[in-house]
Amino acid sequence: MGWCLVHGLLAVIPLPWSPAALQLASSRGLLIGWSLGAWYWCIKGLARNRHKSDDFYFQLSVFRVIFFGFFAFGSIIAHGQLVGLVAPYLHAGDQPRQYLPLGSELFRFLPINQLSVHIAMVAFGLSAWAAMLGLQTRVAILVFALAGCYLFGIPNFFGKINHNHHLFWLPLLLAFSPLDRYFSVEQFLPARFAGKYWVKQELTSRLTIEVVILALSIIYFFPGFWKMWENGLAWALSDNIRNHLYTKWLTLAGWRPFFPIDAYPFWYQLGGLLVLFFELSFLVFAVHSPATRRLALWGGVLFHFSTLLFLHIFFVGLVLVYTLFIPWQLLWPQGRRVGVEAGWPTPRPYRTVLVFCLVVHAGYFSAGLANHHGWPFSCYPTFQAYLPGYTQQFWK
Repeated sequence: MGWCLVHGLLAVIPLPWSPAALQLASSRGLLIGWSLGAWYWCIKGLARNRHKSDDFYFQLSVFRVIFFGFFAFGSIIAHGQLVGLVAPYLHAGDQPRQYLPLGSELFRFLPINQLSVHIAMVAFGLSAWAAMLGLQTRVAILVFALAGCYLFGIPNFFGKINHNHHLFWLPLLLAFSPLDRYFSVEQFLPARFAGKYWVKQELTSRLTIEVVILALSIIYFFPGFWKMWENGLAWALSDNIRNHLYTKWLTLAGWRPFFPIDAYPFWYQLGGLLVLFFELSFLVFAVHSPATRRLALWGGVLFHFSTLLFLHIFFVGLVLVYTLFIPWQLLWPQGRRVGVEAGWPTPRPYRTVLVFCLVVHAGYFSAGLANHHGWPFSCYPTFQAYLPGYTQQFWK
């Protein structure tokens, strides 16, 4: 009622701006203030958490088994899908390749043929199994990252941006992180796994999780930022959400969701507001406290399964990352805490991860701020367009 009254007054009172322009300007002001506060709170939370001494080795080890285990079994069960991802480009030649900004030119000399793809697929599958089992973990993860960069990058080289960049950067980060203390073949090599070695690596294990959380925050933040910047709250509080649904359904050959949400404006507008809130506030909830991190976990799972149910879009690689949010060490007797002893020098892996963190986050942040869609860095799908009403007539 109050919103209708304000809207009516704006319609009759002469102003130098139209109600739509005033709404957009106020939304942008709100967005700028929220963004500055959220990033300040995020950085402050990361700085506060770095002094905690929780044992994250067990958490990282479980994540290693789940993440690489998914691709290890997938390389066998879903081999045909991986082949189908790259098959359309095997005989395309070099002419149609799209050399996109932010580094795509670095890949212009890579061969794309049946032999090279077959070798990459074999390396991808074998390295996934080795990483899952903890056998030469660092080497296996590096091979997995490079093979994945080649295989998942092929469609991107031809201009088909699939937004699966995290399947390349995340393994590279994990290769320099302590993932193999539990559930690994290397666990039984006592010469390497002396007690003080793991105490010294505590900083690296904590930093790894913080870097992953910060990368997720950047991935989610900029799609929400561009939605608000381009349209304001009108992106959600209108028929725009319904029109996006119609546009996506038209590409799915008759697919429909089980619940006709397009018939209920209240629900799809509420969903639009929740999407904006989730994308713009994930970075705050993910770093503030264990309780808010659990909220971020459930919010992310709900977000991704909602896009699956209503848009048939599912970023399985990002959903797998949420297993890193679960405190597995509390569910296993051996997942106990290991304190950080004062006076230990900063280990080399810590510096490696820190430098890698700066490079990856600078790339993701620059791509998000520029709303750039390319390879190897990209802003993830924004759905920022404000679709006109004739989409409904076209759908009907």
